[in-house]
Amino acid sequence: MSCASSWKPDTKRFLLDFPARLYPVLNEEYATLEGKAIKGRYVTGFAVKTSYLAQFPIHKVGGTMHTESGIPAEKLAEFQQNIVGLIEAVSEFRGK
Repeated sequence: MSCASSWKPDTKRFLLDFPARLYPVLNEEYATLEGKAIKGRYVTGFAVKTSYLAQFPIHKVGGTMHTESGIPAEKLAEFQQNIVGLIEAVSEFRGK
């Protein structure tokens, strides 16, 4: 599977091409650790409007770098509408 290096969010495509669970982690180091742990996934980077994210809790799920935003699945389309700019493929991890 190949991936464009950047793209705009498209709710229908996003929902079909990606697993139902979304883990919006808040830093690249944590995202990379997760990407390595679940081989065959892309680590993506994107910006989201701070004013939108402020309504959701931040969960610390381990050490200080292990932080995730608590966005309910039913808010995925709304979340995507608040992405600023392009979604970038930061790295890719393939299974063996």
